[in-house]
Amino acid sequence: MNWNDVIHILIDNARNYFVIAGLAFSIFYVLLKRKIFFKKIQMRFVKRKEYMREIIFSVVSIMIFTLPPVVMLKIDSIRQHTTYYADIATYGWLYFFAAFPIMLFVHDTYFYWLHRLIHHKALFRHIHLIHHKSTNPSP
Repeated sequence: MNWNDVIHILIDNARNYFVIAGLAFSIFYVLLKRKIFFKKIQMRFVKRKEYMREIIFSVVSIMIFTLPPVVMLKIDSIRQHTTYYADIATYGWLYFFAAFPIMLFVHDTYFYWLHRLIHHKALFRHIHLIHHKSTNPSP
């Protein structure tokens, strides 16, 4: 595995995230701030300190969630066991259309059980509590 590839993918993911989140933030928290205030669930805006915490932990999350696909696609001994392919003819149209619902089901199941696991009292305070401190989420 080439670490330059890992860093490039990490920076690419971070850039994409911050462009999309930055656009959403600019639109809803700057341009339309006064027009949509009454639609907010919590009638207050996040303080600068909370934004900084969320930005820092967004960067940490980007690193955590970038690692598994990089490992699966960039390490030769693992990549051979994945079904990443560029030519539809390799597996056919049925697999092409079935792959997304299958992937969605597997990912949702994995995410549900992982989320239950990190709510366990031995892990919650060390891993997941910071997520629950974001009571007034922002992009």
